[in-house]
Amino acid sequence: MDSNQDAYVNELVQLVSGLLHFTWAWIRPPSGRVSDELEQLKGLIETNTPLNYGMAAWQWKLDNLGEYNSRLVSFKINELIIERPGQPHGTMKNNYIPQKIGIFVWRALRGRILTKVEFDKRGIDLDNILCPICNDSVETVEHTLITCKMAKDVWQAIYNWWESSPPNSSSLSDFFSGSRRRNLSRENKKIWQSIEWVTGYFIWKNRNLKVFRNDHWAYSKVASDIQVKTFEWMKNRSRHKAIDWIQWLTGPNTLSFPHYNSRDSG
Repeated sequence: MDSNQDAYVNELVQLVSGLLHFTWAWIRPPSGRVSDELEQLKGLIETNTPLNYGMAAWQWKLDNLGEYNSRLVSFKINELIIERPGQPHGTMKNNYIPQKIGIFVWRALRGRILTKVEFDKRGIDLDNILCPICNDSVETVEHTLITCKMAKDVWQAIYNWWESSPPNSSSLSDFFSGSRRRNLSRENKKIWQSIEWVTGYFIWKNRNLKVFRNDHWAYSKVASDIQVKTFEWMKNRSRHKAIDWIQWLTGPNTLSFPHYNSRDSG
């Protein structure tokens, strides 16, 4: 990191004899992969970027006016990533829960959530790469969401709620892709998918609470919050407005729903 974080680009780059010369004041000189990436960046700037002494600015290439548009970004994510047919885990949509949870699950299945191991792969120095919850195992995606003691306890509580047993597996696909759904009705399969995905998302939230606030919830609190939030989202985002809280809490797998057309599926 440069010591002058408020500097403009034209204060760090000078044109000398037709060549760009970079002047840095590093707090700590870059090394390893970061140093290599910096050299690549300098090469790109030298070959592709004319020196402009105006104020530096970003330009958004997805918009003709160069302006950032969050709605367009969401559309592009759906188009290029979430809804790509023929790709492994290519459709991560369920309109009973917020889209951000489907995106999280899609990223988790591809190992793209930033655990300590993923930071380490990117050459970022950390004090250690152990799980911040149990401080006992290396923090991989699979460990964080499935095999950590806290994660196991949460999954066990959720499966007990549905009168079932969790997969004897450490595979994300076995938990997020729904082997448990086989013997359920079509509608209950979608509800159970919602719960699977929300469970993984809340386990990750609990992990982040520990990382950023040095605190975390007991597994029973996480499981309770999953029950509450999935119930709220079912009431507000699906057609099952009349669903009863007591019945939801005591036996959601026994619920029966009228047949709806495909517009309610997603």
